[in-house]
Amino acid sequence: MKIIDKIMKNKIAIVFDFDITLSPYYQQREIINHWGEDEAKFWELCTLKVTEDDYDLEHGYIKVILEYIDENETYQISLGRWFYAE
Repeated sequence: MKIIDKIMKNKIAIVFDFDITLSPYYQQREIINHWGEDEAKFWELCTLKVTEDDYDLEHGYIKVILEYIDENETYQISLGRWFYAE
């Protein structure tokens, strides 16, 4: 196996439609609904990142998603459990 193949073997990318050009709603909704979490609470946490921790909105919601994943292993992304939006 080539070195690059070994390095790239466990890499995962997440792609978001940041400005709602491809979808009528924010892409985070799919993840939050998939997790069964309250979307309003999610956005409140994102707002706190912006207003209290000096994040811009994009980095704020990415940080909140990472915190959800860090706090609950059932939210960890796995190709075996991934979903596709309809």
